[in-house]
Amino acid sequence: MPNLNYRAGARLEYGRRKHWMKRGFTVVRSAGSHGIWDLCGIRAEDPSHPVMLIQCKKVDKESQAKTIIRKFKENPPLLPSPHYQMIIEVHVKGVKDVLSATV
Repeated sequence: MPNLNYRAGARLEYGRRKHWMKRGFTVVRSAGSHGIWDLCGIRAEDPSHPVMLIQCKKVDKESQAKTIIRKFKENPPLLPSPHYQMIIEVHVKGVKDVLSATV
């Protein structure tokens, strides 16, 4: 039986997957990979659109979310490229909206 943190993270990933799918992306979840991306989104009908590489995080406090986003912007996991966009999406416990940043 998966632990509660895994379940909470998976729920966030599925929710964000649904969010991006409603915006026209085909989204693949990289479950349990422990890689740098949780979701990968593409627009099949628009091959010129960059691939969306999305990392999802859950935190307890807004200050934690801001720190994660700041560090992501300062030191992105990959070099910037016109072929992909790197996105961090952070959900703060008890807050409806997700904080995000794109590199």
